[in-house]
Amino acid sequence: MLAKNIILCFLTLFASIPAKYVSGNSVEYYQDLLQEFLNNASQWEQPTDSRRFFKLIDEHKEAIQYGHYDFIIVGVGVAGSVLANRLTESGKCKILALEAGGRENDFTDVPGFAPYLPRSDFNWGYKTIPQANACLGLQNKQCNYPRGKAVGGSSVINYVLYSRGNKEDFNRWGIRNEGWYYKNVLPYFKKTENSTLNFEDSGYHGHHGPLSVETANYYTDITKRFLKSAKQRGYKILDYNGKDEIGYSRLQLMTKRGSRCSANKAFANPAKNRENLELLDHSLGIKILIKDKKAYGVEFIRNRKKYKAIASKEVIICGGTINSPQILMLSGIGPKEHLKELDISVVQDLPVGESLYDHPVYTGLLFSTNISTQNEPSMEENIKHYLEGYGVLTVVASNTAVGFESTQVQIKNPQFEYIVSSGQVEAATPFFIDSMQMTEENWRAISKPLEGKYMWSVLPFLLHPKSIGTIKLKTRDPLDFPLLDCNFYGDENGEDIKDMLSAIKNVFRISETSAFQSIDSKYVSDPLPACKKYKHLSDDYWMCALKQLTYSSMHPVATCKMGPKGDKTAVVDNKLKVHGISGLRVADASIIPVTLAAHTTAASYMIGEKASDLIRKEHGDFRLPHSLQMHLKAFSDSLSKNDNDLKVYGVSGLRVADASVIPSSLSAHPTAVFRGCQGDKPIHPRNSKCNGHSPWLADEDPKSLSAGNWRTRENDFTDVPGFAPYLACSNFNWSSKTTPQVTSCLGFKNEQCNYPRGKAVGGSSVVNFLVYVRGNKQDFDKWGRRNPGWDYQSVLPYLQKIENSTLDFEDPGCHGHYGPVSVETAKYYSQITDIFLRSAQERRRNILDYNGKDQNGYFRFQIMTKKAKAKKACEVEFIRNGKKYKATTSKEVVICGGTINSPQIMMLSGIGPKQHLRELDISLVQDLPVVKSFHDHYTYPVLLFSTNISTQNEPPIQEHIKHYLEGYGVLTVASALTAVGFENLQ
Repeated sequence: MLAKNIILCFLTLFASIPAKYVSGNSVEYYQDLLQEFLNNASQWEQPTDSRRFFKLIDEHKEAIQYGHYDFIIVGVGVAGSVLANRLTESGKCKILALEAGGRENDFTDVPGFAPYLPRSDFNWGYKTIPQANACLGLQNKQCNYPRGKAVGGSSVINYVLYSRGNKEDFNRWGIRNEGWYYKNVLPYFKKTENSTLNFEDSGYHGHHGPLSVETANYYTDITKRFLKSAKQRGYKILDYNGKDEIGYSRLQLMTKRGSRCSANKAFANPAKNRENLELLDHSLGIKILIKDKKAYGVEFIRNRKKYKAIASKEVIICGGTINSPQILMLSGIGPKEHLKELDISVVQDLPVGESLYDHPVYTGLLFSTNISTQNEPSMEENIKHYLEGYGVLTVVASNTAVGFESTQVQIKNPQFEYIVSSGQVEAATPFFIDSMQMTEENWRAISKPLEGKYMWSVLPFLLHPKSIGTIKLKTRDPLDFPLLDCNFYGDENGEDIKDMLSAIKNVFRISETSAFQSIDSKYVSDPLPACKKYKHLSDDYWMCALKQLTYSSMHPVATCKMGPKGDKTAVVDNKLKVHGISGLRVADASIIPVTLAAHTTAASYMIGEKASDLIRKEHGDFRLPHSLQMHLKAFSDSLSKNDNDLKVYGVSGLRVADASVIPSSLSAHPTAVFRGCQGDKPIHPRNSKCNGHSPWLADEDPKSLSAGNWRTRENDFTDVPGFAPYLACSNFNWSSKTTPQVTSCLGFKNEQCNYPRGKAVGGSSVVNFLVYVRGNKQDFDKWGRRNPGWDYQSVLPYLQKIENSTLDFEDPGCHGHYGPVSVETAKYYSQITDIFLRSAQERRRNILDYNGKDQNGYFRFQIMTKKAKAKKACEVEFIRNGKKYKATTSKEVVICGGTINSPQIMMLSGIGPKQHLRELDISLVQDLPVVKSFHDHYTYPVLLFSTNISTQNEPPIQEHIKHYLEGYGVLTVASALTAVGFENLQ
């Protein structure tokens, strides 16, 4: 019998809404963090090799067998993080991911602290060899080359700018590499992205990916003037990651509410607890194991020991533009002559490292203004603003806007990029001295005339240089850094330096616009010491200055270039496979075969996404669990037999897919029904191809439209179930009302029923009361009588598919446990709840799972909420007879190791003082003051007094033992301790 009434017992707690505030302790914490980092940076010595971190205990010892895997990923940077996540989604393949660095922290999260990061162990510490035509004004004539050494790679230390590149760049890429045209890669850019930009070209951005992209939350008067000057010179203000790139805009950043969104946060960290992923940090891949031209494993160093891991399917190299060519050459894949010079056995003769493209950037264009510096906020205020999601620390080095230009009007691909920043020159010192390593005499010449003034600066980038650099091995030792030569301005005809000279002249034209002249913009820096022989600001002077202060933008590509078989410059093919070696791919920025009008992080995410699809396609698509594939097949089969597929009669190409199609009343809340049945309904088999494209791929991206735009996305307030009653009085509600009623709602205003409906991404699930009620079996059977495929047995798999049940009490076989919608028993109940259920039992009503086999009965609510994941001890590792074991507990782990060993094992397990565990690179599980207190009784042990008692009759040890065996004597106490006294001298 159907339940005619659903009795709801609401006990709503109305709480006052707390005002948003930032505690003083939080600000103080970041101030201490900054001071601690500055202290460490002042003592940091830039490494010249990797021995500081990875020196082996015994270099001649054979590698220890580590384990067998389907895939091994070497390098968990940007692309490596994407692959580690995507390839483990289904749980079907076992993956080992190796990363030489550690984990990011609260300091790296702050974009404004990025200029300090090159002086830390988050940076590999690379430098180029001394240069002939660039970096001459830097220490030892070497370009500093910061690269991220962390899970997430350079996305942990970079300047967070999101820039994809020009359509023409990818079309040049695709000419010789099928599948890499702009139309092929755009879906992968969108797949990665979760855009909340203030201004964007429709159809060019994604909104459901894991990587947060937002407009810079900080801008200044200079930002406005920079964009105004662009308009004055005839340039558009546009979305430079959209249809066109030439123009100006505020920066698009890879941040989330002003905090860095790295590849670790977006991809690696969400996957780290998957059982089929083993992610090892502080593990350096040193050699690819190859036999008969097939890669079958990797050697790596971890904890100063050498290990060997085996891959049954593929080894995927994701070390980046420097480390990927290094490990390939160490493994015998590289230029034949170079490998022979170092006595490395040649496995495959390929031009690894022979092409290095990078963007040169000039760093000495700083202009004074008449803007006052008196109201500049303190660091304490800046930190407070950062914690609230805005302010100067949400961007890097005050970079706020960007422009892309070309000297040739008809060309759509820009030649130059200009990034503007502003502030006091003293704040720029960390970038110029610590990051760039400019000589002090050059920095003095630039900065001294600007002291005490508010300045603005432009960095001009040359986007398509003709100069080509190289990467070579220094030795055959994997711990030696490779030899980097960026070779800026080394092109045969000297075109690059002439192009940069035109870029500098263009920056002066920007300064001469009325937008900047109204604040008295002037270039006031003194001549650089090495260029004083030339007339100041003449072409000859700038040609000299360019060689002094041109620096790397850290956008290197092409050291493992993509190209077809027969291309003498190519290392990998269009499927990222290394030419001539099976089971081996390279997937990172090193494969990019052309210069991009972009920063390379966005392209690296795209490469990771496309690589994961290429691999899954070749080895079988293991995205969907088998049980889910069976459900999809069953549902598709049922649809193929009938026409009840939500199409609107008489109108082709139109369906309705929401609660409005339900043909009769349900004993349910419709949220549960339509999340289960239609939110995941597959496309009809006969429509599964659209213009040759599969709907499961991202080739086509029909926009999902909601009246709730980015301003009405759910937020922290809507997340709180107890605040739901307030939401009816907000912009999250459509605010609908019925017409005046005759038989109901007569006691309400105007005799109208209020009808709250959710106006947000997520609809009414954002504003409702979270109750999860599916409906009765008979409801669906009634539905299915005239609509084949909609009876209870047909829809149950989809109700289960959507659900991730953690209910305290449920009917077996009626719930799903692997879906995206969390369903749990209400975690709050009161004395009235118990009385309510007890009264039901007194009236002989069942206590049951009302979404199970029967619905007639009572129970605590099942609600669509998700409790924060509990930190639960579940197993113990231990050593016995030289072997390591693991034991699992269903209830508790009880630590009884004593005052020394108990805190030791807790801290080894990640439970302890946060800072102490970080120092030892132990992943934090719970910040607790383990061993912060150590109390003991002290004693003075040498108060010995003489007596006149004779020692002649002391028994020998044999007698003592005899007495002990008889249960008495001196051996029954310790050290002849026999009595005790307790006193209080006060």
